[in-house]
Amino acid sequence: MSFMKYLESKARPQILTVMDDYKEKLSADMSGLLMKPNEQMDEARKNIINIREVTRTLSELAYPLIEEFRMAVRTGDPKKVSHAHMTFRRWAKYSESNRTLADKIETAMFQYQNKLYSKEFGAEDADEVIKSSLGESQAILDRMSHAIDLAISKIPTWHNHRVIIEAISPEKGWIINEARVTVGDAFLASFVYENTSTGLKVKSVSEEEMPASLQVDMQALLNKLRSNPKYNRILTLYMTRPLSERRYFEIAKRELALGIKAVLPSHVTLATIPLTGESDVWKVRVEEKYLLEFLQEGDVKQYHIVGEEAPIRWIERMSNEK
Repeated sequence: MSFMKYLESKARPQILTVMDDYKEKLSADMSGLLMKPNEQMDEARKNIINIREVTRTLSELAYPLIEEFRMAVRTGDPKKVSHAHMTFRRWAKYSESNRTLADKIETAMFQYQNKLYSKEFGAEDADEVIKSSLGESQAILDRMSHAIDLAISKIPTWHNHRVIIEAISPEKGWIINEARVTVGDAFLASFVYENTSTGLKVKSVSEEEMPASLQVDMQALLNKLRSNPKYNRILTLYMTRPLSERRYFEIAKRELALGIKAVLPSHVTLATIPLTGESDVWKVRVEEKYLLEFLQEGDVKQYHIVGEEAPIRWIERMSNEK
């Protein structure tokens, strides 16, 4: 066997995420609302706004109250939504924010509030609910995929089984909370993976006849996913951010000193070495479970944030007198 063939045989297979059945049921549910409106209409209106896209734009603006904004919008309560909108508007007025991005938030919020007060629900509204629900559900599947891939990377005896994560349509609402994870090729093993308020959890395991190698690997994978170690690996990394975001990260540093949670938004890229230039360079410490390695050049690794944000454990700005 050639060296390249050997490397290919040792590589972990891609973890696939599947939403076909979920998409079909979601579309059917929205069609049902259009044909025969019922008490689910108000719940559907809450999901008209694409909160994932709005959150991404707020991250690009370095808005310091993203979590509070997202929680208020998610309630669908017109008063809370209006308060979050006005708070953002005041911040945008007195900060040096990107006007184009701020206007994008303004437009999204005006449209959302109009829909909350409206009694109408048309085909375009249904399409927006589908788009928003699919985006949030895909983010949940991505977190599951990352957790499983990280667990597999710590199992040296893993036999390169295929892994498929399939969304399970929720009984209430339209954003998934569970997925069925299937492991194997000719023989299959599976379990239900659940997204809860306290993190991802293995909910149930399907016990079927399987080869010893698959049984051993499944047990190792489940043990890794179920484990709740007291110590999570923390990486010290660097990020280069524009000067316009300095105030956001200075506030984050102050909040950490006061014992208040501070987060890195999803659009930042982290690296194992500082990159010099005209922008600020920040040194940060983040738990590995919130990061996804996407590039390695020599000894330099770069990471994306998994999900919408990552809690900061420590942050410090390196020398830049501008």
